[in-house]
Amino acid sequence: MNNLKRKIMYLSLFILCCCIIILLFFITHRNNVEIVSIEGTVHGEVMGELAINGDIHTNQTLRDVPFLLWNYDSYENAKQYFRLRIWNITTIMIKDDYNGTVSYTNYSMENKELVIVADMVSAYFTCNIRSGLLSINFSRLNAINQDGDFEIYLNYSSLRCEGELNHQTDEYHLDFEMLSRLDVHIDDATFQIHGARFSIPLNQTAKFEIVAIGRGIIKPTPTFTVNGTVQINEFRELSEGGQFKRSIQHLRMRSSNVTIATLIEPYCRVKDHERMIYVTPWRIRIEVHD
Repeated sequence: MNNLKRKIMYLSLFILCCCIIILLFFITHRNNVEIVSIEGTVHGEVMGELAINGDIHTNQTLRDVPFLLWNYDSYENAKQYFRLRIWNITTIMIKDDYNGTVSYTNYSMENKELVIVADMVSAYFTCNIRSGLLSINFSRLNAINQDGDFEIYLNYSSLRCEGELNHQTDEYHLDFEMLSRLDVHIDDATFQIHGARFSIPLNQTAKFEIVAIGRGIIKPTPTFTVNGTVQINEFRELSEGGQFKRSIQHLRMRSSNVTIATLIEPYCRVKDHERMIYVTPWRIRIEVHD
């Protein structure tokens, strides 16, 4: 009889331990979370898909950062446009590479502007920004993870970035770079570039303005302000210090004021000649304000 009681007691303890383990697992790994119209901050990594519905925009100050804008075909064949203006310098040197033939040409910029316009043509632009203001209105923003290829799609109905350029320390890149077959205008003079790098006088500071419409890659990834709904599948929630807290299968936030800021950029590499892919994780901070 005592053995039977002992067996029943052990079995009860075993069942209780199993229940506690299951409860703890549920608490720490609950996978459906919805945060609606509350104030709060969440840190974590986007491992799956991200979709945003609502009004999405960016107003961000950039200082001493490498900048890249790859403006290419827009979503569902919407309008695509890119224009770069450079001024406030006396000369500019253009290094152009066409079919392996490299040319160096100096142009006078005294009281002139350099203008490069791409209409329905892909334009790849990279530079180092001393100071600038980045303003974007997005028409669509989402991220998708397909078999380890993590792609961020940024579709914008308007993009403007203006400010001053830094000189590059890497001589190979000169001061800024354009990779596309485009026409360059300096007042009445017009000529074509193919894969060009531009250099400005070391003792001068070039002012610039970029205007774009379309779809593309922007580095650094902008800080997004959302009036609407943010939904993320497969989200690894972290503490502010970066320690793992839990895995969330579906995270949904809805508010008139949601901010998504990048803490660590996703690593990117070229997938083919037309686009880049990102490799997770993309670590972000989400702030919900009401």
